[in-house]
Amino acid sequence: MIKITKRLSVLICSIILVAVSSVTFFAQSTYVLADDASIFSQQETTTLSELMQSIGEETGWQIIVHTSNDNISSDNMETYYNNTYYDGQDFEYDSVMLVIDNASNNRIILTHGTAMEYFDDDRMTEIKSRMKPYLSQGDMYNATLEFLNTTEEFYSNGITEDGSYDNVTINENYEKQKNPLLYTLSHYGVIIGVVAVIAGGVSVLIVYLRYKDNGKKGTYDLNANSVVNITDSHDEFLNKTVTVRTDPPPSSDSGSSSSGGGGGSSHGSSGSF
Repeated sequence: MIKITKRLSVLICSIILVAVSSVTFFAQSTYVLADDASIFSQQETTTLSELMQSIGEETGWQIIVHTSNDNISSDNMETYYNNTYYDGQDFEYDSVMLVIDNASNNRIILTHGTAMEYFDDDRMTEIKSRMKPYLSQGDMYNATLEFLNTTEEFYSNGITEDGSYDNVTINENYEKQKNPLLYTLSHYGVIIGVVAVIAGGVSVLIVYLRYKDNGKKGTYDLNANSVVNITDSHDEFLNKTVTVRTDPPPSSDSGSSSSGGGGGSSHGSSGSF
C-alpha cells in the first residue's frame, strides 16, 4: 500500500512539473529577445526580457527585439527585416518588432496585425523622437527601454481617432479578414452596381414579355370544345400513414490561423532611423 502511495505521489508531481513547464513556455512566447549582435549585458538582457514579457501579456502582442550585424542599408531595412527576417521566423502575427542593425547603425520598427492600428504616422514619429537622444549617444539599452515603455503607453492610450497610416502596407488578405464587406464594396462596388442594374432590367423585360398578352388572346373556349357526360361515379378512400424524419444539416468546421509571419504579410514601418 505504501509503495502504491509513493508511486502515485511521484506521478502527480510529474504531471505538475509538466504543467508548470508548459505554462512557462507559453509565457515566454509573448516576447522574443534575439541579441545576435551581443549588444546587451546579461543584466540588461534579464531586465529587458522581464519588461517585454509583461508588455506582451498586457497587450496580447508578441514583443520582438532583434539585434544584428547584417549591415543592411537604410533603403533596404524594411524589405529585408520584414520579408526575410520576420517572415522567416515563427513569430506571432500580432506583434511589434524593433531591429537594431549594429553594423550599419540603422534601426527600424515594424508592426504587424492588430498592433498596426495603435502605431499611426504621428506615433511612429513620436517613438523615434523619444529613442533618438539615447541612440545618438550609442546607448542601445536605454533606447530599447524607451521603445518598450512607449509601446506600452500607446496601447494604454488606445487607437488614435482619425490617425493617418501612410506607414502601413496592407496585404489584401488582412484587409479581407478585418472587414470583408468593406473590402468587397470598395474593390467591386461599381461592378456589383452595374450588374445589379442589368439583371434588374432583364428581369423586368422578361416579366413584361411573358405577361403582356395575358387575357387578350390565345384563350381557350371551354364551352365550345368540350363535352362532359357523367353517367356513374365511384369514390374510393385510401388511408396512408407517412413518417417523416428530418436529418440535421451536415456540420462543417472552419477557422483561420493568425500566427506565423507568412510571405508578404501586412505591416507598418517606422522607416529606418
